[in-house]
Amino acid sequence: MRYAAIDDLIDRSSIDDLAEVASTENNAVTGALLRKKLDGQTLSGESQSVRDAVELAVDRLNQSLDDASAEIDGFIGRLLPLPDPAPPIIKLRCVDIALYRLFGGDGEREKIYDGAVAWLRQVGKGEIALTDDDGGDQDGNDVIVDAQERVFNQKKLNEFLA
Repeated sequence: MRYAAIDDLIDRSSIDDLAEVASTENNAVTGALLRKKLDGQTLSGESQSVRDAVELAVDRLNQSLDDASAEIDGFIGRLLPLPDPAPPIIKLRCVDIALYRLFGGDGEREKIYDGAVAWLRQVGKGEIALTDDDGGDQDGNDVIVDAQERVFNQKKLNEFLA
């Protein structure tokens, strides 16, 4: 399962930078063309080589997200089945890893990637629990306890024993 989408990458980076890094062999691919493709618009007026390059750029962005998701699964997927949709923190870590894969380790991105991997290791070891926003169990199988009010509390017990 993929934990993030191309729009999540765009939210954390610029679409122009993503177009540039994902289309290494054709500098005619721009953020505007990439946006049109992602929005489902036809790329009329563009040559076949530019349309192919835009398609290849989208494929590369998707592949980086697939690879990042596979890396996450490698750390925690076999131990902890993730719900669909995954918790927002998983999406964030997926984007961090995918951007690192796309842009490489340039100091800050490498620190972010290393932090994501360290966090995933901690989750995999059970040192960090994944819970949803209301504190429920991450797999969606929350336990609900419906019980009567306590019969004895400290005050009633003291009165009973007195």
